[in-house]
Amino acid sequence: MTEPKERLIHWKEIEVEKFIGGDGCNSVVLKIRHMGRQRSIVGKLLRVYEWLDDPGGWLEEVEILDSINDNRIVPMFDFGFCTPPASELPYVDPDFFNVDPALIQTDRPPSHAMITTPYYSEGTVKHLLEVRNGVTTRQAVLWAHRILGALSAVHGQGILHLDIKPSNLFMGNDGLPLLADFGQSKWRDPTSGFAFQEKLYTSLIPPETAVAAFGGMDAPVSAQTDIYQVGALLVRLTSGEGAFQQLRERFPPNSRAEEQALCRGTLITPKLCQPHVPSALRRVIAKALQMDPSKRYLDVLAFQKALSPVAELLDWRCSRCDHEGAEFMKEGEGGTEAVTLASRAGSWFTEGSSKGVTGKLTNRSHWKSGPHDTRADAERELARRFQVKGELSL
Repeated sequence: MTEPKERLIHWKEIEVEKFIGGDGCNSVVLKIRHMGRQRSIVGKLLRVYEWLDDPGGWLEEVEILDSINDNRIVPMFDFGFCTPPASELPYVDPDFFNVDPALIQTDRPPSHAMITTPYYSEGTVKHLLEVRNGVTTRQAVLWAHRILGALSAVHGQGILHLDIKPSNLFMGNDGLPLLADFGQSKWRDPTSGFAFQEKLYTSLIPPETAVAAFGGMDAPVSAQTDIYQVGALLVRLTSGEGAFQQLRERFPPNSRAEEQALCRGTLITPKLCQPHVPSALRRVIAKALQMDPSKRYLDVLAFQKALSPVAELLDWRCSRCDHEGAEFMKEGEGGTEAVTLASRAGSWFTEGSSKGVTGKLTNRSHWKSGPHDTRADAERELARRFQVKGELSL
């Protein structure tokens, strides 16, 4: 692999097409067009001092990407150094361009570094959830299989991903997600299977890691850390972005409330699953989110095997979830069904309807229930209906 200092990327060869995202100060992700490539690609920029202060960080990401070759993982095209002008990136935090000249070595004059990867027009799973709220149970299970397959390749190389979330999953041309962003990844010890992580995104970490991290110690991580994060991802895919945002309101990022919930294992739990999530999938999620890592799945293959029996309520998804209620939809060849949970005059009500079409005949069915004193009471009533013969009984 070429040493980073030997590769220069001249900014004049780059045309910035779109700002994609980033954490604001340390990294920025852009859609760019490079003169050397006849198509749009993605460039991830990082301030050069990150190389100097933490050479095992971003350089480790490059080395990891260079070692993996799997069609379920976003590949790396290139990496190197560059000097992006602030005038061409007005939407980026000005601090991103403030690099102490003393940190820039004479043999590496550019102020920033860049990794380039393919551009996927469908965007990330996070973008999809923002549009659709949630995906069907069938999609969630299929995507989990895909992600776990990618993790099998990663773990087989002795690597832990450690940052599995919707914004790090890109939708491929086949409609399945690709695992991306190895910025938090670590090589694990071949004997113990563990590694230690200094930087962590708090809302994704399991209890055993949170206790160490908030105690000021390097956090122990293992394959069970990735397994926990896939379990949390399944909750988010099935229950929807709206439910997750409500959770963030209750436990603001980096707050004392979030810290306590993470350490107790009460932040992301199977209780967050919406009423349409089948019991078989809830059991899988519950095992992946066990507080004791030894009680989670032994490896990703065991996790995949556990998903196979999930065969009920496959075509239902949560299409909306907010403080006013929630909506659930099922679409299939036989017609459509919809269920609504709503608050009216201080009480909670549930309502369902179906429309089946056979030739020229249209059959309709409709039901209502309530009032319920609390939203939790209404959700329990809906869960009972969803579990009748594995499908909603209308």
